[in-house]
Amino acid sequence: MVDYRTSRNIENSIKDYLTDELKLDLEWSALSIEFADKAVQSDTLPAIRIHIEDNTHRPVEVGSTNTRREVLVIIDVYGLTATDKLDLKDCVILKAKKGIPYYEYSVDNNKEVSKVRIKTMTVTIRQDRPVFSNIEDKSTLDKSDKHRQRIVLLVKLDIVEG
Repeated sequence: MVDYRTSRNIENSIKDYLTDELKLDLEWSALSIEFADKAVQSDTLPAIRIHIEDNTHRPVEVGSTNTRREVLVIIDVYGLTATDKLDLKDCVILKAKKGIPYYEYSVDNNKEVSKVRIKTMTVTIRQDRPVFSNIEDKSTLDKSDKHRQRIVLLVKLDIVEG
């Protein structure tokens, strides 16, 4: 059995939270939510892809090696249509602003064996912008990129790491 480290716990916590929250809504029941390393296919729209872009470790006090982590998380929203994209990104933002539960995961042979809620991560929306907005002829884009929005979150995990 293996315990995930903090970055994987954060990524999995966000994925599980969005999956639970958005798939309860019948409008998004066919939604594909994965990590960014899984390509979006035009037949799997709408879709969300999640990845951690950057980690910042802020010292808890001057001279201390103990830190608190702030994580920049990228969420790409792929809609089937322009209105689909806008509705989905607004749902993601609404859910994320409430805070996201942080879980610690243990896995065995790539299967989750335990998931323990530790606390709620604080989320600030840093950016919400369309991708490829500068391209006027959208017909040159892949179908999955025509209606794509990028949300950038600053996620604060208020746990002291030694």
